[in-house]
Amino acid sequence: MTLRLILAASAALVLSAPVVAVPAMTVAAQVAAVTEAEMEAKTQAFEARMAEMNKELQAALDGSGGNADKALPVIRTIPDQLRNSIQQAIANQAAN
Repeated sequence: MTLRLILAASAALVLSAPVVAVPAMTVAAQVAAVTEAEMEAKTQAFEARMAEMNKELQAALDGSGGNADKALPVIRTIPDQLRNSIQQAIANQAAN
C-alpha cells in the first residue's frame, strides 16, 4: 500500500512538473511512473468489478433458497455482463 502511495505521488509530481530539457533516463522514469499509475488504476477497477460480481453471485445463490435450478439462469447472466463490459473496454481502447 505504501508503494502504491509512493507511485501515485510520483506520478502526480511527474505530471505537475514544468517541462524542461531533461536527460533521457529521467523521461523514461517519468513514463514508467505514469504507466505504473495507470496500471494500478486498472487493477483497482478490475478488483472492484470482481468484488461486485462476487456479491451478485452470492445474492443469486441466497435468493434461490438453495434451489440450483432457480439460481443457475441468474448466475449465467453475470459472466455475460462481464464479457460485454470487457469487450466494450477493448473497443474503447482500440479507438483511442
